Amino acid sequence: MILYKYFPENINSLKALSCKSVWMNSALKMNDPLESLSLISQEYSQEDLNQYRKHIKESEVITKSDWLNYNNEQLIECLNFLRRNILAGLCFSSFSEDYNNILMWSHYASSHTGFCLAFEFSEDLLVENDLIKVKYSNKVDSLNIKSLMCDDNSPHKDLVEMKRDFYKSLTVKSPHWSYEKEWRKWGSSGYEDFDGRAKIVKIYFGYRIDKEFENIVRNILKSVELENIEIKYMDIQDNSTNLTTINEEDYNKNFNKRQKLVEGTYVNIKSFI
Repeated sequence: MILYKYFPENINSLKALSCKSVWMNSALKMNDPLESLSLISQEYSQEDLNQYRKHIKESEVITKSDWLNYNNEQLIECLNFLRRNILAGLCFSSFSEDYNNILMWSHYASSHTGFCLAFEFSEDLLVENDLIKVKYSNKVDSLNIKSLMCDDNSPHKDLVEMKRDFYKSLTVKSPHWSYEKEWRKWGSSGYEDFDGRAKIVKIYFGYRIDKEFENIVRNILKSVELENIEIKYMDIQDNSTNLTTINEEDYNKNFNKRQKLVEGTYVNIKSFI
């Protein structure tokens, strides 16, 4: 499976490229204040609450023994607090099915001055639920109450099911974001090297890529033995507002014309300020 990630023109993008990895971040630090709708309180049925009280009694969880004295409203508040704490500790990096979305180049590649990498992912990431397609919905799926009962001593099967449920809760976004065609790779906080289950196979330079920044990126590609991957450049179709791709030869042929157009765009914009 091929998915794409946009990178802005900054030092963090160069760091990620230098170790052939991506940065994994918490949902709480994303640009959507209702990221994954995960912070919205969830409702629990009476059956769920009874099942959780039974779990506390049978497992003799001392730290939660007081919860048995709580009424339904108080217990629901505790369960949502527990759920949010678990969700806040999960980290992911976002990818897209699309490499030529003009909005994403504007938002995530610093106004077309960055680059986009194509990653080829191993299918076993799908099987293990570590790579999940985002669901665009106005309503988050209910979390299985059993997932809040798991701990380090739970059977492996239950832990896998818990991971699946929590990841599903964090892969729901508002339909307003559907143009991103997003997938999420889950992992630990920090740089993710994919443990050999993903590799960079292509790079796309933005329409406004700075030549000096491009040369830095190329030097890094060479240093990490990626100088032979396919290189493409984003371009604008004639008489159109759509993006297209061109190869390096065509890019070099039209470089001077392209630079004048980019510079002219900046001049025109400034003349209206």
